[in-house]
Amino acid sequence: MKKPRPVTVQQRRMFLLHKELGTYGKVARLLGTTKQNVHKHVKNYHKAIAARQEYAKWIRSYKPEINPITGHPNTYRPPKRQVNPETHYFSRLKDTEEGRKLRAKWSGIGGRRGSDKGIPNGYGNKIIEPIRKSAKRKAKNMVKKVAEELSELDKLAQEALETAAEIMKTPGSDAERLKASKVV
Repeated sequence: MKKPRPVTVQQRRMFLLHKELGTYGKVARLLGTTKQNVHKHVKNYHKAIAARQEYAKWIRSYKPEINPITGHPNTYRPPKRQVNPETHYFSRLKDTEEGRKLRAKWSGIGGRRGSDKGIPNGYGNKIIEPIRKSAKRKAKNMVKKVAEELSELDKLAQEALETAAEIMKTPGSDAERLKASKVV
């Protein structure tokens, strides 16, 4: 079956106006066309809707031997085999002490941890400390220059500005650095 044409905007518009106003004459006067033209479009709208419904029904029931898109034959796929939990290897591991140890080893319990809190991924304490120190130094220098120009920055404002500049200079998530840059 061939895919039906879509409903046009003009057909839909005339159908909705006919539904609202009630007669073809009122729609024709409003749009500046003839009653026959309005009738034709409303009739084609109903035909298109019916064809689309029929096509959808056909698609749901269509089970071809050959896939119409690729041209290759459809293959039968048997349903997945259900696992019996009583005989499955991993289910039985929890029954013995040796199995529980293996399971703990495989699941990574007691394995490698992630980064500490406040340390971006890919950095360790040894790597991030010198970066943070240099960022802190740069931030203090930057705030000193700003403080010299404004001269009325109080201590809390200077500390806040230093912290924001430090966050901006250290590696971390983009969201944190963007927030700090907005503050600065």
